[in-house]
Parts: sequence; C-alpha cells; structure tokens
Amino acid sequence: MKRIFLDTNVLLSFHSCDAEPILQKAIDLIFQNIQDDKFRGLISIVTFYQLLYFLEKKYASAKIASNRAYAYLELLEIGRFEPETLKGISYNFWPDYEDGLQYASALSCNAEVIITTNSKDFFASKIKVIDPLNFILQSGIE
Repeated sequence: MKRIFLDTNVLLSFHSCDAEPILQKAIDLIFQNIQDDKFRGLISIVTFYQLLYFLEKKYASAKIASNRAYAYLELLEIGRFEPETLKGISYNFWPDYEDGLQYASALSCNAEVIITTNSKDFFASKIKVIDPLNFILQSGIE
C-alpha cells in the first residue's frame, strides 16, 4: 500500500472545504481512497496540533475540537518524531522551519510521496512532492 504524507494545508482544506472546487474534489478523492485502504495516509504531529488549533477556533469548544481531531486518527497515522529529527533540518534547505519539520516527519515514516498545495516549499525534498490534483491524475483515481 502506497504511503502518502499529507501536508497540513491538505488536511485543513479537506476539513474546511474552502478550496477551489476542483482541488476540493481531488482532496476528497484522496481521503476516500485512504478510507478504502488504497493508500496509507500519514501526517506529522505538527499537522495534528495545527488541526486541533484550527478546530478549537472554528467550534469554540475544546471538546468538539478534540473529538473531531481524534476522529482523523481512525484514517491517518501520525509519523514518529524523534529529537534526532530536529537535527537534520537545515535552514539552508528549509527556510520555513515548519516545512522542514513536515519533511523530516515524512522521511521518518517512510512516505513515498508528499501531497501539498505548496510544492515549491519542498524544493529540497528527496521524496516526490505533488499537489492533490496531479496526484489524483497520476494515480489514475476516478
């Protein structure tokens, strides 16, 4: 099963449904295929925290936010995050430290691809980086 790492922007777009319609459809298809066990969906602990923060602001309730955030863990696996991971993030390659954290997490969980709406932020990646729409098109998902 292909291991796909979802950047924070993909997860937040899926939850908020505020992306352009064609992008939203691609993201919905990715999650449907994760739910159907065609892909293993991976996220970082950073993404999980950002999702929880987003949901707390949206619902103004920590209980609702945590219930919704933890529901994602039925579908998605949080990658390991070890202290050594931080040492591998160089500001020369990752001027946006959060992107470096995402990349390090993707490496630690053996992701085969990183799916993001900001591919240019991962210019130093040794893992294939692709946007949701192109991932759907290249994977032959309908």
